[in-house]
Amino acid sequence: HAEYQKGLYDPTLRCMSTGIMRRYAEPGLVEIMATTNRLTFLYANGSDIRRIWFDRKRHTANRPRDIMGESIASWDGSTLVIETSNLTETLFTHNAEPISENAKIVERYWLNNSGEMTMEATLHDPTYYVRPVVRRTHWKRADDQEMIYSPCDPDSFYRGMQIEGALEDYFLHSPGGDQS
Repeated sequence: HAEYQKGLYDPTLRCMSTGIMRRYAEPGLVEIMATTNRLTFLYANGSDIRRIWFDRKRHTANRPRDIMGESIASWDGSTLVIETSNLTETLFTHNAEPISENAKIVERYWLNNSGEMTMEATLHDPTYYVRPVVRRTHWKRADDQEMIYSPCDPDSFYRGMQIEGALEDYFLHSPGGDQS
C-alpha cells in the first residue's frame, strides 16, 4: 500500500477492469439482463460483463480466478443476494485499498418505496481487513437511457511511459514484475 503510486498502477489507465467493489463507486450505466438461470450485468464504463448464476448452489472448487469472480444468486424474501468468490487480487479504490484472492463479496439488492434499487456490497477479506468493508449505492431505472460504451486506449499510457524512459522500471515494479 505504501509503495502504490496513484496514476501508475491504477488498472483504469491500462483499460483493465476494476472489479466488482470499485464498480459501485464509479459513474456509468449498468444494464441488467435476466434469463431463467442467470443475470448478466453489462457495465458501460469499462465495458465489463458479469454473469450471476441462479442454478448453482456452491462455488466451483477449481475455477480459474478472475477480476469479476464467480457470482451465485439467491433470494431472501424480496431481496436479491449475490455471493462472489474466486476473485483475483485487485484494488477497490484509486487509493490502493487491496482485495485479496481470499475475499468474498456479498451483495444485497432491494427496491425502496420510490422504486429505486438499493445495493449494499460487503467485502469480507480477512487477508487485508479486520472487519467487513461496506459500500452502498442507489440505482434508478431508466428504460429510455441508451448504453454508450466508453472507448479506452491503453497504448496512450504505455507510450507516455516509453517516451519518459520509465517503461522498463514500471514493468519491474508492477505486481507480478521481475524485481530480482
